[in-house]
Amino acid sequence: MGDAIYNTVKDLDTLFWRRVVSNIDSISSGITDIRVEDYIVGARYSAVKLADGRVGISYSYVMEDKCKPEAKNLGHIRDFIPLLSSNCIVERALGQAALNAVGQYYLNRTDYVEKDLISDILRILKRNDIVVFIGALKKIPDIYKSGGYKVYILDRSQTGRDILPDYFAYKIVPKARIVYITGAAFSRPDIDLILELSRKAEYRIEIGPSLTLPPIYLTSTGLTHLETSIIQNPESVFESIKLGMGYHDIRENLFHVSYKI
Repeated sequence: MGDAIYNTVKDLDTLFWRRVVSNIDSISSGITDIRVEDYIVGARYSAVKLADGRVGISYSYVMEDKCKPEAKNLGHIRDFIPLLSSNCIVERALGQAALNAVGQYYLNRTDYVEKDLISDILRILKRNDIVVFIGALKKIPDIYKSGGYKVYILDRSQTGRDILPDYFAYKIVPKARIVYITGAAFSRPDIDLILELSRKAEYRIEIGPSLTLPPIYLTSTGLTHLETSIIQNPESVFESIKLGMGYHDIRENLFHVSYKI
């Protein structure tokens, strides 16, 4: 590991991202020298476009946090890595989008699992098993609820009859057999805590297009599975995000893939 990357890694404030960046550097030496052509902080997603046309996206947190990200000079991927430790979560999400752009190259070259992970999980679940979602999701929690399983959805910005504030994580997550973590949650400075609380879970699954790193970069992070997306039309996705569009506007350009880590 070069001195520049080493110093960057040791200064990152989460163990998760220290491990990811170390994996990237050891497996794909020099990849952080790839130039960034453009970036955008959108109303719903942030996006980073590389010089070769690849695009990485991540939930922007603009709706939840009013911190003002500083203008970022275009440079190399390595120049965006320190954002992962910013005190502004909007900047952290931008740093995540930059690494996701790198991940897109390898996701396209990694064999994905062409099967339904939920079906596998349903076969092993028992009636009293707990399924937890870190971050509000639609549809998937309902599949487990319809099967009669105990389902908890924890979210920081959304609460309601079926969604609890995420400070209940201390109470609920350690009891879960299945834990889904939305990709957006990996921008948060407490991601290490979530992974630690879920260490006894049989399945610890990242879900969503906000984390698109290949399994080889996620070894030793505590995750067991990855449910993410390959961006099939990166230019269209980038322009859509520039216009403030969200997931439902770009999903036709996202190809769902499932991996075991």
